[in-house]
Amino acid sequence: MAGRRLDHITQDHIASRAVGSSPANTNNALRTLRRMLKKAHEWEMIRSVPVVKLVEEHGREELIEPWMEAKLLAVTEIARMPTKKHAPKEINYGWQPLRDVLLTMLDTGMRPGETFRMRWEHVKWDREVIFVPRSKSRKSKRNVGMTERVKAALLARKGEANEGWVFPSARATSGHLKPCKNNSTAPSDWPGFLHPSCSTVLVIAFRRTRWRAREI
Repeated sequence: MAGRRLDHITQDHIASRAVGSSPANTNNALRTLRRMLKKAHEWEMIRSVPVVKLVEEHGREELIEPWMEAKLLAVTEIARMPTKKHAPKEINYGWQPLRDVLLTMLDTGMRPGETFRMRWEHVKWDREVIFVPRSKSRKSKRNVGMTERVKAALLARKGEANEGWVFPSARATSGHLKPCKNNSTAPSDWPGFLHPSCSTVLVIAFRRTRWRAREI
């Protein structure tokens, strides 16, 4: 449809287009197109506005069951070895901070980006909550409760730190961990739960580590 004149766009053209990586993204594009056509009609650039029908959106239905959670966490207890023959010996092949990230996401319901941007200043030990200052929208600012295992994991990670990133990264320009943009940049045995296009983040993690969990 790109390059087509507004007065040449018909309802059939709109109905035949499928854009976006999800129904929600497709509807965002269709709403933008509908707004453009209505403004063009107001400005007398087109005689009529074709009907723009939105596609059906489906909510997230998959949940993390206790057995799935157990297998996810069990994977992080397996000894992790180098995947390359000439890999440097000084590289840490343990499962941290993956295990602590998983625990935090599972028990608090925080998004990956919210978890990676956690700062020690936002962990309220006396109230046993984690403050989320920003996320996808203004309404996402909130306090989330800490379970005992999340509190224990964060205390073990904290050491003497009272400020700064909870999950720092020396390589990231932001200073904290960031999602993997594609699976080729991650180790072959690293669960791909950080992929930004995952609709249900931890379900994807389980699916990609299920082959490893069978060995337990």
